[in-house]
Amino acid sequence: MRYPPQMLKFLIFQIPVRFRKFVKIIIDIFIIPISCILAFWLRFEWVIHAEYIQSLLLFIAQTLVLSLLSFQIFGAYSEMWVYWSFRDLKRLIYIHSGIVGLVFLSNTMFHLYELPRSIYVLYWVLAVGFLSSFRLAARVIMLVPSSSENHRRRMLIVGAGESGEMLARQILNHPDFHSRVMGFLDDDPRKINRTIHGLKVFGSIGKLPSVVKDKEIDEIIIAIPSATSKQMQSIVNYCEKVKVPFKTTPGVHELIQGELSYRDIRQVRIEDLLGREPYAIDHEKLHRLLSGKRIMVTGAAGSIGSELCRQIQRFNPKTIIAIDKDENRLFYLYNEMQHICHFHPVVMQLQNKDKLQYIFKTCKPEIIFHAAAYKHVPCMEWYPDEAILNNFEPTVKLINMAAEFNIEKFILISTDKAVNPINMMGVSKRLCELYIKHFTELGRTGFITVRFGNVIGSQGSVFTIFEKQIQLRQPITVTHPKMERYFMSIVEACSLVLEAASLGKGGCTFLLNMGEPIQILKLAKQMILLSGLEPESDIPIIFSDLRPGEKLGEKLWYDSEVREQTENPKIFKVVQNGKLISDFKKLSFEIIKDAHQFNFKSMIEKINQVIPEYQQCSDPIKRNS
Repeated sequence: MRYPPQMLKFLIFQIPVRFRKFVKIIIDIFIIPISCILAFWLRFEWVIHAEYIQSLLLFIAQTLVLSLLSFQIFGAYSEMWVYWSFRDLKRLIYIHSGIVGLVFLSNTMFHLYELPRSIYVLYWVLAVGFLSSFRLAARVIMLVPSSSENHRRRMLIVGAGESGEMLARQILNHPDFHSRVMGFLDDDPRKINRTIHGLKVFGSIGKLPSVVKDKEIDEIIIAIPSATSKQMQSIVNYCEKVKVPFKTTPGVHELIQGELSYRDIRQVRIEDLLGREPYAIDHEKLHRLLSGKRIMVTGAAGSIGSELCRQIQRFNPKTIIAIDKDENRLFYLYNEMQHICHFHPVVMQLQNKDKLQYIFKTCKPEIIFHAAAYKHVPCMEWYPDEAILNNFEPTVKLINMAAEFNIEKFILISTDKAVNPINMMGVSKRLCELYIKHFTELGRTGFITVRFGNVIGSQGSVFTIFEKQIQLRQPITVTHPKMERYFMSIVEACSLVLEAASLGKGGCTFLLNMGEPIQILKLAKQMILLSGLEPESDIPIIFSDLRPGEKLGEKLWYDSEVREQTENPKIFKVVQNGKLISDFKKLSFEIIKDAHQFNFKSMIEKINQVIPEYQQCSDPIKRNS
């Protein structure tokens, strides 16, 4: 059964689109003369004297012709009344003010007919009122839901701020989304029991379970872009308890110019729960460091390298020299970057000294971000020679060449696995850190090390592995119930790397504040829950035990190292105590030589001399023999 508003909407939609403009014109042809007549009636107390009949007819003709022409010229008949808004009302007021002014001036200058001035004011008020009321009425009718309310999803919006209001307005303006907003929840006491677009703010977020039950909510939308990870975790916990589907709006960093669309709503991601408090980086300092410079990024096609390129281009570098051996991903990065900055991709192996020297001579880099490295611990345990030949040897060649060509700054991306390493991946990165320290002790400047833990969403990370297993409904594999790791988003890590580069003057090791370590088992359970599934019952979790070279937890600094707070609360400066052994450089080249010759026993012995804390937890010699 259709109610009167739904019947009117049905009749409106029966009018062919190409005829709707003419219908609008006909409506205005009725409204404008009626407004003129009423203005005369009100002025003359409901009696229009015979001497004013001719003036009335001329006034109607003038206002009607000018109105129809003005509405056509200024696009008023191109408006979709279903979206008629305050902006359109302002345009209507401006147009009609101009029309009334033009009629008044023409009559005053040419004495076409005599009218009391009050009629102009009365007509303006009546015409604007009737024209706008009719358009608003049409909008209300068009917004009447086409389907029964019983078939619409009952939605609760968590967050009654600007984003929540924008979202509610969009849903109200688009009934075909098949969602019905029942109200809001918000912790701001000033908003509780108030209404937004006629929708009530029921109470604080803690009332979510009772409101979901009382209002029979089918879906929850979290609309708090500025929410911290702790706030998001708390809200998600409530949503998981009531077992109602929930989604979220984009975070602050995802919104473009503050605009929010209903189509931006997405699933809650694990990054939303692991994110940290944002810290504004010093853009002025980074602009001084990078603007107009030739910046080299190695490993540019990887997760860290590509994000570094994206962030560096914002500071107007002269050129970004992007080096990687993966030509496929480098090609995709080139397609992304070529139109926004001068991007020079270089496909090469960093071990190629002649090619490297050619690049330095022709491209003349001024600052180098060295992000190229193998990172998977098990793979490097299988092939320890590759850890040395891909991670350590290219770093040695880059550092030597940077010193030879007087590069302004060289920033090494290191890892927490370099602290008390028990695997070859960590060993190779620790050797890189020590080689930079060696150059510092020789009086070289401009060499900086930035050390941090895991990043969220990098290629081959635990996040991508778990996501794939959940999608395929496979058991999630966790190595140990007590395993934990430090995590940071790629975007945050790269912004802090740039900030550290601007802080350091050479010979510095910086440590990124990674917060608290996260249990991998807890992470796996959370990712299953966010997928709308239940751990164990839907997705089992199995333990595979520690693999060769793995630790239960990582450390970010040595016990002998002293941390000093920098001006950025998320960056520490590490003061390293102790000196390198006297023949460090000689041993470094011998380690590389042994790796080339697959002389693993000699290679490990020399590594133990340089890094005495290294504990060999597997036998690469037998495995690779």
